[in-house]
Amino acid sequence: MNKNPLRRIAFILISLVVVPVILFTVSEIATVNRDEELIREIYKNQLESIITSVNQYSQDYVTNWNTKINSILFTSMSLNELLRDQVISFMQENSSIQKIFFADTSLGYNIVFQNINNSFNASVNLTEVTRTLQSNIPKLVRLFDYEKSGYVKIEPVSIVDNDENVAFIFVTEYDDSKFQLCGIVVNASVFVSEILAPKMQEISREEIIISCYNTKNDSVIYSNLPQETFKSQREGQLWLLPDYNVAIALKGRTIEGLVKQQSITNLILIILITIVLIVGVLFVYRNTRKEIKLAQIKSDF
Repeated sequence: MNKNPLRRIAFILISLVVVPVILFTVSEIATVNRDEELIREIYKNQLESIITSVNQYSQDYVTNWNTKINSILFTSMSLNELLRDQVISFMQENSSIQKIFFADTSLGYNIVFQNINNSFNASVNLTEVTRTLQSNIPKLVRLFDYEKSGYVKIEPVSIVDNDENVAFIFVTEYDDSKFQLCGIVVNASVFVSEILAPKMQEISREEIIISCYNTKNDSVIYSNLPQETFKSQREGQLWLLPDYNVAIALKGRTIEGLVKQQSITNLILIILITIVLIVGVLFVYRNTRKEIKLAQIKSDF
């Protein structure tokens, strides 16, 4: 029996089907590897966008304070009694604010309104404020440079001898005032727990574990799942609180786990497609072989 026709058919099938199937499989596996990186990058970008959202919220919140302080300066027209009443009223509306101070450009004079156990008073030339300003002169100079360029910049500055408190300092917009600098002093932990925590809770949507902690002592200030320990998949510094980081992770999952799961699914599909194609080739070859044998038997008669 001449098997050359079968060999030719087998060769043709291998050339037309099996080789392309192998090339397809190799190509798809390479695509899966590229998809892994793409999926990993997508998840990382989503987590980073959450951190950016928290930072933008805090920036907008303090910018709103900035606007209200400038409005107070404008309406008080530098009258200390009216200024005092309006500033204290503003502080009573915002319990996270510990102090608000105003200073001249020489840093030789400042007036400080402070909340001490819900008792409000005013002081002049508070040493703590004077030392804080004098130890951050380069930052203050940059603030005035930004102001000259028409850009409103809020600079976070640690209070001297009090690491828990942070001053949000900015240049006031009221040029006729003798106070060209203003600082809003907050307790950083209180700011996180009272101002940022509700926003972080809203963002998490029960799909993400999110926390904020002090990088100096690793103390957790807020977590939407305080009883659960987790390994953060992404972290970012708070713009206005440089000593605090936001840490986030997917609840019950990891980026690597999601990528691996998707990769396994893709590989299974590729293998199934490859098996179907190979079975199809074998089926065609088998039927063709039967037809050739039948034709050969008929020719023998």
